[in-house]
Formats: sequence, C-alpha cells, structure tokens
Amino acid sequence: MVLEIINQVFLDELAPFATDTVTIQQKSITYDAAHQSIENWVNIANGESIKCFIGNVKSVEIQEANKTRSIMGRRIVLLGYYASIKVQMRAVAGSEIYNILAVYHDGYKSISELDVEQVII
Repeated sequence: MVLEIINQVFLDELAPFATDTVTIQQKSITYDAAHQSIENWVNIANGESIKCFIGNVKSVEIQEANKTRSIMGRRIVLLGYYASIKVQMRAVAGSEIYNILAVYHDGYKSISELDVEQVII
C-alpha cells in the first residue's frame, strides 16, 4: 500500500482555513478593424476561483536617487493540482494582480505552488 503524504482528505480539511481565492488568467490577443493587436486577459478554467493560501516570501528594498522602492515577493499555495498553469499567466485575488514567476507541483499531484510578484497599476 502506498501512503500519500498529501491526500485529498487532508486538502479537504485544510479548505476551510484557506481564506484566499485566486483566478488564473492568460493573455488573449485580438485585432481591431485597423488590424491593430489588442491584448486582454481572460480567465481560464471557466473563471474558477481556486482556494489558496497567499503568503510573503521575500522583501527587497532598492535605493534609488530620490526614493526607496519596495518589492514584495509572494508564494501562492493552491489547494489542488493545476498542471496547465504556466509562467505566461497571472493570478488575480480580488483587486490584486500577480505575475506568475514560477510554478511548482508536488510529486503526488496534489498541490501547485506559484511564486509571484504583485502588479501595481
């Protein structure tokens, strides 16, 4: 008998504590009447909201001539395995948008993790 370290029962028990949700989006290019490209972001997986945990993993301050800039790296742990997520996509949690920098999956195909950076518009 093979015992998985992370199994569906464990993920189901974690779900009530996952207060965050994200929607994954990918870039879509369309063309207007003048044949100019228009970039839009569209939801994948029918716009499914994925339960997750969002946490800070690193913070960097960059000193510039007239200001100090802070960059906050984050890790998003998705409660589920999502092999179709790629670094060309982005994660949206409420009004916050994150560019996906790296995607990791556990060996048991139970969870996916994203290293992201927040996009400030």
